[in-house]
Amino acid sequence: MANYAKDHLNYSSTAITASNAYESLMNGIEHMCNLQVPSNGIFCFCTYNFSNLLMQDGNFIKEGNLSQEMVKRGFVGNCGGAEIIRVAPVRLPQGAAFLLVHK
Repeated sequence: MANYAKDHLNYSSTAITASNAYESLMNGIEHMCNLQVPSNGIFCFCTYNFSNLLMQDGNFIKEGNLSQEMVKRGFVGNCGGAEIIRVAPVRLPQGAAFLLVHK
């Protein structure tokens, strides 16, 4: 899946920070929807570092009333319609923070 994304230029090389993690994820989901991928059934496989940055992003905190509880528990759950699944970095291509896929 990662090779397909790379071969079809469906990736971003923007460095992920605590101030742009949420925006990066939303941009990826928007890109998938623009390619007519159904918005339900999207999964985000991400590194623990990305999920930590996402939980520090103020825009993520504002997304919903459960986000504060998610941060306290260390649970990411669902963000922007994508189910967040944290994986070891070795499960993703080198340098990738997250990989969006549709079931």
